[in-house]
Amino acid sequence: MSQYGMPTHDASLIAAERGLADLFEGAVRAGAAAKPAANWIIGEVAPGGSIPSITQLADVVKLVTSGSITRDQGREVLAESMRSHRSAGEIVAERGFAQVSDESALEAIVREVIAANAKAAADFRAGKEQALGALMADMKKRAPQANPKVANELLRKLLR
Repeated sequence: MSQYGMPTHDASLIAAERGLADLFEGAVRAGAAAKPAANWIIGEVAPGGSIPSITQLADVVKLVTSGSITRDQGREVLAESMRSHRSAGEIVAERGFAQVSDESALEAIVREVIAANAKAAADFRAGKEQALGALMADMKKRAPQANPKVANELLRKLLR
């Protein structure tokens, strides 16, 4: 496990059970990044007791790591994939989980949020960092599929 650059603690948790170690190594071979795969195994798979297939885990880790879906959505997708044996991609498409990360697609919505929340925008510009929370809440209502990280960065950029 040391070849993956993981902390000793994470490696020992995964290596303690052969099934988890095999799942980890298979997921990494299937294209999942090592640290996120380890985090999913330690935080989601091991406590749940049910072990997904290598493909199921790798696909979800790659979708979450790329920002295509959120971690919460990833949990739902993994659980559904294990129940139904359908691919993560099918489930994401069916449920409309795919996040919008294209700044040009989000810019008009971000401008609407700023215009509709003039006080919060002014407060943020005046140095009140917490005012961004109100803007992000409105952003989430208006565009639930917006990638929160991209939306946050775009709000900050347009509020400068």
